[in-house]
Amino acid sequence: MNSILPIGQLLRTVGNVEGRKKLQKLVHLLQHFGAPFGFRYGYLHFGPYSSDLQSQLQVFEEEGLIKETPVQGFYRTSRFEAEPELNDLVSRVAGDAEPEWSPLAARLSEKSGSELEALSTIIFLREGGKSGEALKRSFCDLKPKLAPDFDTKLQEVEALEAEFSGLRPTAA
Repeated sequence: MNSILPIGQLLRTVGNVEGRKKLQKLVHLLQHFGAPFGFRYGYLHFGPYSSDLQSQLQVFEEEGLIKETPVQGFYRTSRFEAEPELNDLVSRVAGDAEPEWSPLAARLSEKSGSELEALSTIIFLREGGKSGEALKRSFCDLKPKLAPDFDTKLQEVEALEAEFSGLRPTAA
């Protein structure tokens, strides 16, 4: 799996990402819409999570391609940003061309980690075969604090899927 280019493109598009949870959900959502990250996701407390992505980020940091900076706030978190070496690599490989998923990445990066968690969880459950009332029940059981927003977030997922359906690979 070679994820350096899409991660570099993501960070070039959004500048930086504050929070591991937010980065996990951004990548999960973008991958759902066809971005070529290639990570496997399971489900943990905060929703879809890829240990492969986390490992890859650690490798990229050790190689000096990304920087993870602790951020003090209400909760302790991290800020991820590209180092100049990663930006140079992305420019050499992709030039100035932005991937077709850049507008979606920019829009999603404006959302909070909790909003992305809700969207990502709905998509994860749907990819697992849940729909209708079973989807709602599962979401509300897993995310009781986000349950009041389920209908709104489901509508948002459906609107994003309609708007960005051209990014998703079609079944052969």
